[in-house]
Amino acid sequence: MDEPTVKLQTGAPALKQTAQPLFEQAGAICYRRISREVLLITSRRSGRWGIPKGNVEAGETSAQAAEREAFEEAGIRGTCAPEILGAFAYRKEGTNASYRVSVHLLDVRLAVTEFPEKGQRIMRWVPFPEAIEAVHQPGLRMLLGVLGKSSLFAENS
Repeated sequence: MDEPTVKLQTGAPALKQTAQPLFEQAGAICYRRISREVLLITSRRSGRWGIPKGNVEAGETSAQAAEREAFEEAGIRGTCAPEILGAFAYRKEGTNASYRVSVHLLDVRLAVTEFPEKGQRIMRWVPFPEAIEAVHQPGLRMLLGVLGKSSLFAENS
């Protein structure tokens, strides 16, 4: 089973502890504030629930990469906060590669019907409690839990 290689450090970068090589990725927690929902998508390889994420390309900030991945994987257009909300790490099954994912909040403006990976994943909008239960990565689960309790998404805000 692919257990995380680090503990989540909300608001701070996750630190590599084990395997090499380490690849930097960026992820987007796509949210709809009014309905207090986040977008979950399945992995193409395992079918597990997660968030749009992928490698940071040369010349990109992690926020730009997160915006690009949200569009490519889910057809979501929006703006990522430049600050990193938190980070988590994981290892892909069957490899010795580790990935560190810097996670940004993405305020959704638009969901389009045509995008590069259309038809390759299942997508669904879910309330925070359901998202926390559904995601596979423990570090992402912890990050969603903290975010779901924040004033940005609290039930009485």
